[in-house]
Formats: sequence, structure tokens, C-alpha cells
Amino acid sequence: MSDPTPLWVHLSIHNPGCEEMIRQTVPDIPDTALDALIAQETRPRMERFREGVFINLRGVNLNPGEDPEDLIALRIWVTANRVITVRRRKLKTIKDIRLRLGGSGHPGPVTTGEFVVQLAEGLTDRLGDVIEVMDEDLEKIEERTEISSDFIPAINNMRRMCVILRRHLVPQESALVRLAGLSVDWLHDSDKDELKLILDDVHRHLENMDEIKERANIVRDRISHESAEKINRTIFSLTLLAAMFMPMTFVTGLLGINVGGIPGSEHPVAFWYVAGGLLALAVFQFVMFKILKL
Repeated sequence: MSDPTPLWVHLSIHNPGCEEMIRQTVPDIPDTALDALIAQETRPRMERFREGVFINLRGVNLNPGEDPEDLIALRIWVTANRVITVRRRKLKTIKDIRLRLGGSGHPGPVTTGEFVVQLAEGLTDRLGDVIEVMDEDLEKIEERTEISSDFIPAINNMRRMCVILRRHLVPQESALVRLAGLSVDWLHDSDKDELKLILDDVHRHLENMDEIKERANIVRDRISHESAEKINRTIFSLTLLAAMFMPMTFVTGLLGINVGGIPGSEHPVAFWYVAGGLLALAVFQFVMFKILKL
């Protein structure tokens, strides 16, 4: 493996021959690095070894039918002339780099350092696309004059996505910071400059997620406030109706007491007197409610 020509090997961790392929490609890989490449549980990080550098990065899941926040881990081993990437699920950024190397679209990486830069750039850009969609969806909700409780699931989903993405993006930022400060012959100054620009984007994405989370909290509070106002208005209307009908109910109930006969039962217009009195009482209450602005 002394060939100076850069070689990229992309493997699936589900392939039974994955470990053997890694050993054939880089026989001198440390056992610790090999274990990290095929580990089931991972976290974004960067570790330097005498033989090379291990990097673990995560990208948003853009596979059909899956959630973007279900991040996909990509394990990477880099030396001056070898790059090994190991994945469990498909990652669109890998497909992009493969197409570039095939002569489609932007120029593909020439050195292993350029490969790492383009990989980090692709993962960061796709994350930015997901955050931008969240921002636009939240803005549409904010612009509504009235927000119903039907939007609560969408708001909660945005908050959950921000928490999950941020939990993995913070250590990924730290890994990229360490990578940008690495002193190795395959990572040139131009590559480090590109990594610093990528780090600026990562930091901006973190700030945008914090902002989206805060705005989502404000929208949720607004929904809760508007729902409480509707409930209070309904209770108030029912209270007014009860207040209007209570005196009438009392009068009709009092007249209905069958003790020595119903008062006025023998008078031919007694019913109309009572009905007129109740109507006058209702009008009086209505006028009082208007005066009191109830």
C-alpha cells in the first residue's frame, strides 16, 4: 500500500467482509481505529493516530420516508493516500462526491485533504437546507393572524428537531475545529481555510436552530394564550346567559309552586302580564349589560 495515488474505499458496515476489506486497504490501521470504524454506536469526534486520522461525522437523513433528524453517522479513516468511509445507511453527500469523481458537476477531490473538506462541506450544506425549510415553515405559521391549536404538533416537532440536531452538531463542530488545527502533510493550508469557512456555517446553523427554538416557544405561548382567551370568552358568554335567565327562572319557579293554587290562574290575562314582565326584565338586563360593557 505504498502507492502514492489517493484511493477512496466506501464500505457498508452490514457487509460481512467490511473489517477484512479495511485491513487489506490499510494493514497498519490501529485496532482502536478499526473498532471505531465498525462501531455500532458513534458520536461526532476526531482522533489522531500515528498512522492516520479517524473522524466521525453525522449528516441529516434525506432518504425517502425517513426523518431528517435521524442523523446518519459516517466513520472516516484518512491518511496521505487513503480514505476509508464506513456507513450503515445511505448518505446523499457520498453520492455527490462519487458523481463529482465521475466527472459530473463540480470538480471532485484530488487529495485526501480535499476529500475530507468536500465531505464536511456537503454534510453542512444539507443540514443548512433542512434548517432553512424549518425556518420557512415556522415563518408561515408566524404570519398567520390567528394560530389554532392544530399547529401545536408541527411546533413541537420543530423544537424536537432543533434539540436533536444541536445535540450532535455541537460535538461535530468541536471535531471540525480540531481537524482544522491539525498539522499533517495531507491537509494543506487551503484545506484548512475551507474548513474554517465550513465552521462559520456550522456556527451559523447552531445560532439559527437556537433562534428557531425560541421562536417556536413564542408561537406555542401565543397559541396557548389565544386558546385561553377563547375559553374565557366562552365561559363569560355562558355566565351572562345564566345571569339573564336566573331571575326569569326564579319568577317562573315561584309562580309554579302549587300551594293553594297558582297565583293569577283564574285571571284571563295573568299569563300575558307575567310574560310581559319577564320580557321587560330581559330588556332591562340587556340594557344594563350594555351600560356596564359586559
